[in-house]
Amino acid sequence: LKLGEDGSLTGKVQVAFHGQEALKRRLAAIEEDKLGRRKQLEEEVKRWFPAGAKIEIEKVSHWEDPEEPLRVEFTVEVPEFAVSAGRRLLVPLGIFQTKEKHPFEHAKRVHPIYFRYPWEEKDDVILELPAGYQVEAMPEAQKTSAGDALYEISCEKQPSGLQVRRRLVMNALLLPQKQYSALRYFFSKVKAGDEQYMVLEVAEVGQRQ
Repeated sequence: LKLGEDGSLTGKVQVAFHGQEALKRRLAAIEEDKLGRRKQLEEEVKRWFPAGAKIEIEKVSHWEDPEEPLRVEFTVEVPEFAVSAGRRLLVPLGIFQTKEKHPFEHAKRVHPIYFRYPWEEKDDVILELPAGYQVEAMPEAQKTSAGDALYEISCEKQPSGLQVRRRLVMNALLLPQKQYSALRYFFSKVKAGDEQYMVLEVAEVGQRQ
């Protein structure tokens, strides 16, 4: 993905849905034609980005093959993805989680917590910086776990820009109510980690000798 001087984000994304994640989407679109399936995916992908994002799905593979991951390729344009602050740009670390809410907002719960199946999310993003900008600050890598849940996020400098890696794992199916507080705290750490910022600044022009 490429970041513009105005804070816009553009580029190409490839997504692979495996196992139950692929089955869920195949079943939801089983009565749709090709255009309807594409529209469903487009609406889902838009929710991964801030309002105003433009999504164009270029390719969808393996709708009818349950032995293969459901693969989606799309281009994205997001105006004002990064926050401009004078000579700096503040870039959200969680590229695809900018609209995510805390899944357990309420402080108390009386029922057990049920997940339909274990799941995992893995993001690997190369972010190309705007011309004339350099990295001023990056959040430190984080790793948080709680029982069957794991969260990791990191950012590293690469020759082509920045590489952001994120992993979120939930291996539980049914958790007793007494574990709700720990689970709620875990997802608060996930949200806080995703909402961190990378800080870019305009590089100083070297003085001529």
